[in-house]
Parts: sequence; C-alpha cells; structure tokens
Amino acid sequence: MSLRYKITGLVFLSLLIFGLLSAFIGQLKMAQALRKEFISKGESIAQGFAKSSVELLIDQDAASIQSFLDGYIEIEGVAYVYILDRYRKVIAHTFVPVFPQGLLEKNPVGEGLDISVRDIQVDGMADVIDIGVPILMGSMGWVHVGMDRGQINREVRGLVKSLWIVYGMGIILTLVIASLLSSQIIRPLRLLTDSTARIASGQFDDKFPLSGGDEVGVLARSFRNMSEKLWISNEEVRAKTLELERQNRELVAMTEELKKTQNHLIQSEKFASMGQLAASVAHEINNPLAGILTFIKLMIRKMDTGQPVKDDIKGYLRNLRIMETETQRCSNIVKNLLDFARVTESKMERVNINEIIRNTMTLTGHRAEMSDIQVVQNLSSLPAVMADAGQLKQVFLNVILNAIEAMQGERKILTIRSMGVDDHDTVAVEIEDTGSGIPQENLPYIFDPFFTTKRKGTGLGLSVVYGIINKHNGRIQVDSKPGEGTTVRIELPAVDAANGDSR
Repeated sequence: MSLRYKITGLVFLSLLIFGLLSAFIGQLKMAQALRKEFISKGESIAQGFAKSSVELLIDQDAASIQSFLDGYIEIEGVAYVYILDRYRKVIAHTFVPVFPQGLLEKNPVGEGLDISVRDIQVDGMADVIDIGVPILMGSMGWVHVGMDRGQINREVRGLVKSLWIVYGMGIILTLVIASLLSSQIIRPLRLLTDSTARIASGQFDDKFPLSGGDEVGVLARSFRNMSEKLWISNEEVRAKTLELERQNRELVAMTEELKKTQNHLIQSEKFASMGQLAASVAHEINNPLAGILTFIKLMIRKMDTGQPVKDDIKGYLRNLRIMETETQRCSNIVKNLLDFARVTESKMERVNINEIIRNTMTLTGHRAEMSDIQVVQNLSSLPAVMADAGQLKQVFLNVILNAIEAMQGERKILTIRSMGVDDHDTVAVEIEDTGSGIPQENLPYIFDPFFTTKRKGTGLGLSVVYGIINKHNGRIQVDSKPGEGTTVRIELPAVDAANGDSR
C-alpha cells in the first residue's frame, strides 16, 4: 500500500473516530438538554393549569374542568393530563376510554409544595416523564402532566441525522484536500525512494529531487551528500576487497606450504621415534630368532646321526610349531614398525582409542621392559572418535617414549588410563609416569617448536603432538611436579556415545 493511501486512510479513520465520539457525546448532551426543556415545559403547563383551575375546583364543575383539561392535550409533547382532588382521587383525565390502572402508584403525590418528576411507563403509550404539581399547596389537589419521551428521541434523531449529513460532507471535503496534499508530499518522496534504490544497486548518480526548501528538500540534499560519501566509501571498499583477495590467495598458498611442512615434521618425528625404538625392536626380534636357530641346529644334528625315529619326528613337529609361533611374532613386530613408518594420506575415520593404545604398546612394551618399568593399563569401555589412526599412534608413541626416558630412579611405573567424560561426549586418555618431572618454569614452553632439555632431542616431538591434537579438535594438558612425575591428559570429542568398545 502506497504512502498516499496510508495518509488518506489515516485521516479518514481519525475523522470517523472523531465523528463517532462527537455524535455520541452530542446525542447524549442533546438528550439531556431536551429532557430539561421538556421537564421545564411540563412544570410550566402543570403550574399554569394549577393556578387557572382553582375556581373550577371550588365550584366542583366537572364538565368545565374536563373541557379545560382537554385543551392542554393539544400542546405538542403532552401525552396526558389528570387531576386529583385533595383526597387523591381522580376527578378528571385525558385518557381514552379509562384511566390506566396502577398509574397513581408510579408517581405518588408528595406533601406541600414538592414537585415530583419521574420517568414511568404507561400501558398503551411510550415512555413518559410524569410531573406532579400541587394545587394550593395540595389543599385543592394535584395536577399531573405526562410529557412524551418519544418526542425527545425523535428530535434527537433528527438533530443527529442533520449533524451526520454535515459531518459526512466535511469528511468528503477533508479527504479530497488530504489526498491533494499527500500527492504533493509523496511525489518528491517517491523520486527520493527511486534514487535511494539506485544507490542500493550501486548506481551513484545525481538524480535527486533537490527543489524546495521544505523538509523533503532538506532530506534530498542530505541523501545526495550521503550518496557522494557512499561512492567514495564504495571505491575504498572495492580497493580493499581486491587487496584482501590477493592476501587470501597468498594465505591459501602459505597454508598449503604449512601443511606440507607439518606433514614433513610428523614424518621426521616418526623417524626419530623409530631410531629410539631400533635397539629394543632388534633385541625383541633377536630372542625368537635365537630360539629358532637353536631348534634348527638341533634338528640338523639329529638328522645327521641317521634316519629319524617316530619319537624324533614328534619332537621335530613340536619344534616346528614353536618356530612358527616365534616367526609370526617377529613378523608382527616388523609389521607394526613398518605400519608406523609408512607415509600415508591423512584419513579421518571412526577409530577405537583403546585399540590404538594397545598397538602403540606393542612397539614400546619391550623398551619399557628393558628399562625395568612396570606398565599398568586401565582402559575403560569408550565410544568411537573421528580421527587419523596413524597420527594418534604418533601422539601416544611420543608421549610414552618421553615418559620411559624420564624414569631413571628406582620407582618406575607407567600408568595408561582411558575414560569417558561429560556423559561420554568426550574421550580422555591419561599417561602418567613416576619420572623426574618438568620444572615449572619450562611448562609454558614445552609445546613450542625446537624447545628441548635433552642433549640429543629435536624439540619437535610435543610440538607435533600439540598440532595433531589441535587438528582433531581436542585438548592436551600437562601436569608435572619435579621429583614426582608427569601426567599428560589428552581429550578428544566422541562420535557416538552410544557405541562403546570392549576392553
């Protein structure tokens, strides 16, 4: 709906409400004024009759009284007239054919000079105003005049009708004037609206309705000034946008380079960890190989002595099964080491944290055993997490190797715990050692690249760990007290708390 119709409609609604209120109040006031006028008229008629009828009442001339009474009924607005004697009996009335029953009780006469005025209903008539006036202070009786209230209503309706005719003509004239004035106001506003729409679409031109010194003209000039400033700002924004796009391309290129660098660091850290595992893995493989070699020599020696008997064949089969088991053990150790060292694409999938911890302990368990470290695993049933299994294995391997290296005293206990927190919405892993601990002044820097207190350390282990955990939307926290040990807590968001794994 256009502004013109809104203004015209608002004016019409305002005038209509004003007219309804005026008509209601006017009708009420006119009804009150006419009522007073009718009461005053009725009192005058009754008092005039009371003064004029004294001689007739003294003479007890009923015919003259009735004839005199009938003359008053012709007066406009008079519904009836009746006279009571001093004993309150009706001696004359204008009712045809009989006096209404019960009328005297509706406005009983008073005493002395009191004039009674009451609104009553008379059978066969409209509502009336009954006015009672004493004759000679009531000594000669009373005269009652009934004024027709319907006459008041008819006159009020006539006046209200005339008022509405005049008011309707005024509304029509006002609406025509309001429509003309609104069109004079709306036309420049429409031009101004079209100009602002062009500005919104990026068309900065000079087509503004600048004529006039009224408020619309001032508004148009303000919009023109704003348009000029917007054009300048738009050009500046465009230049900044081009600059931001260029910087964004550079940032994308730098991000790709950082990803490559991070992957290189992760792989480098893998090789460093493999170097630390080499001695323990070699020792772990050497033991089954030595047993296999012993069984082979024993079998060769028995074969050289002659044809093997049945008991020898059973011994050979037993030895071959032991050799098969030990060979499979060596194969598993080498396989885990190769899986850890293999360069693979990052792949996020649902993984079992406890399974990754167990695989990691397969690589580090012999290293802990060689260092006389007691390993305690307390792995709870957990929901799955969305993660790269290889990268999480790198995280646990780095933290566990650091814990093994930190324990040089007599009490060597490595505790690994997994648990669900926040109603199993989060999976937490704690790796606790009883080593030498980390000095408090070094704790803020342990995740910084190249920060290390080891003579042969690279300073990248925990930095890579922090980057991997952050990439997985997780958190890592380190609590340590010198001389008591260190606890590393890793938290990762769970994929589905309803799917737990078995320990």
